[in-house]
Amino acid sequence: MSKEKKSSGTNNLFLFMKGLGIIFSAAFREYQRCSSASMNALLVLGVVIISAIYRMSYHKSDIVKIFSKHPEVLSWKACFILSGMTMFLICLVLFLILGLPTMLKNMKYQNIFNVLGIKNGAGEFPEIIEVHDLGNDKELIQFLAKGVSVNEFETKNGNFATAYGKTASEVRLGKNKKFIEVLLSGKEIPKLVLFENIKEKFNQAYSFVIGESIERVITQRMDSLPHLLIAGSTGGGKSNFFRQVVLSLLKNSKHVQFYLLDLKRGIEVVEFSDLPNVKIAKDEKEAVALLEKIVGEMKNRFKYLEENRKKKIVPEHDNKDLIVVAVDEASVLFGKERADSENKEYIDKARDHIDELAKLARAAGIHLILATQKPVKDSIDTKVLENLQGRMAFRMQSVAGSNVALGNKRAIELSDIKGRGIWQNGTFETEVQTPLLTDELLEAELEIIKKDFAEGRRRLQGEMFSTTQATADKKHKEFESSITDQDQH
Repeated sequence: MSKEKKSSGTNNLFLFMKGLGIIFSAAFREYQRCSSASMNALLVLGVVIISAIYRMSYHKSDIVKIFSKHPEVLSWKACFILSGMTMFLICLVLFLILGLPTMLKNMKYQNIFNVLGIKNGAGEFPEIIEVHDLGNDKELIQFLAKGVSVNEFETKNGNFATAYGKTASEVRLGKNKKFIEVLLSGKEIPKLVLFENIKEKFNQAYSFVIGESIERVITQRMDSLPHLLIAGSTGGGKSNFFRQVVLSLLKNSKHVQFYLLDLKRGIEVVEFSDLPNVKIAKDEKEAVALLEKIVGEMKNRFKYLEENRKKKIVPEHDNKDLIVVAVDEASVLFGKERADSENKEYIDKARDHIDELAKLARAAGIHLILATQKPVKDSIDTKVLENLQGRMAFRMQSVAGSNVALGNKRAIELSDIKGRGIWQNGTFETEVQTPLLTDELLEAELEIIKKDFAEGRRRLQGEMFSTTQATADKKHKEFESSITDQDQH
C-alpha cells in the first residue's frame, strides 16, 4: 500500500511539474512574441519603482528581517530582490493571461494532429510550437519535428484538409532544420486556369509558367533551373504542360534555341517545326546527330568561360543563345532496347550524351526537359534523374512512379482533375493547377513569334545545329582536332 501511495505521489508531483512547465512555457513564449527594447526598459523601470516603494513602505515589516539585521533601513539589495520577485510574478501572470488563448489553440491543434498518427521511431508526436494566423484564411503551423521527416508529413497531406478544415498548401523545413512548417489555407486551387489569362502577366525572360497554387501563380526561370522532368499518366495534362513550357520559353526569350527530340516522327511537336529557332529530331539517328553537336557546343562554351574567367553563360552578355533540349517521351529513348536492334547503337549514344548534358551543361547555358508517362528507373537513367532538380508530376497510377518522380506518393493522391499536378523544386513542393493551352492559342502565338523573326524584332546569336549525321560527324571531328592541336602546342 505504501508503494502505491509513493507511486501516486510521484505521479502527482510529475503532473504538477509538467503543469508548471506548461505555464512557464506559455508565459515565456508570449513574452518572446511581445518582447521589444521599449518593453524591456519598462520592466527594468518597474523593478526600480517597486524597489523604491519597498524601501519607503515596508522598512518596518517583519519580512525585511529576512534580508537585513537592521529592519529600520531596508537595503537596496533586499529591495531589488523583493521587487524582482514581485515583478516576476506580475509578468508571469500577465504573460500567462495574454498567452492563454495561444496555449489553448496550440493544445487543440496538437490533439487534432496526433490523430493523424505521425510519430518518430520512439513513438513521439512532433510538437506544435506555434500557430501563426497569417490572415486571408491562412495559418502557419510550426512543429518541432523530433526526427520526423518532411516526407512523412507529406504522406498525410490529404488528411490535413479533413483534420483542420483547410488544405496543406505547403510543407517545408524551417530555417532551423529541427522545425517543420505546414501552411494551411481555406482557399482552394482553381480547377481550370487558362494560359491566355496569365500569359501577359508573367513574361520574364527565360521563364515559363508552372501553374496556380493556393497562394499564387508560380513561374520558373529556366536559366536558374538546371533541368526539368515532366511525368504523368495519359490524360493527366503532361502533354499540355510540355507544350505550354516550350511556348512560354519561346515567347518570353529572344535568344533561345530549342531542340525537340520526338522519336515518334515528330508528331507531338509538329506545331513548332516552322520556327527558325526550333529543330526537331524525328528518329534515333537525328537525335544522336543533334546531341553530339550540343555536347560539342557545351565543351566550346566551357573553354570560353575558362578563357574569360566567367562562371556561367548569360545570353545578353556573352552573345550566345540559351539552348534547351526537350525530349517528348523519354521512355522511348531510355527504355530497354534489344541487343540485336538496329537502333541500339544510336540509343546508347543518345543516352550517354543526355547523361553528360544532365551532369555538366547548366553553366554552359544548356538545359534539359524530359517528359515521360513512365517515370521508372527502366525509363530514365538514375544518374540523369539525380540532376533533374525541377519536377512536375501529374496523376500517377503507381506508388513506384510517384516515388521516382517526387520521392513520395503524392502523385497518386492527386484529384482526378486534368492539369492538376505537384511542382517540386529542390525542397520546395506544392500542388498546382497547370494552365490549359488550346490549339488555337498555340497557333496564334507561334505566328506572332514567326512574324517577330521575319521583321527583325527577334534574332539568334548563333546558328542552329543541323539534324544530319554527316554534319555532326564533321563538327565533332573538327572539335576533337582543335583539342588535339591545343594539346600539342
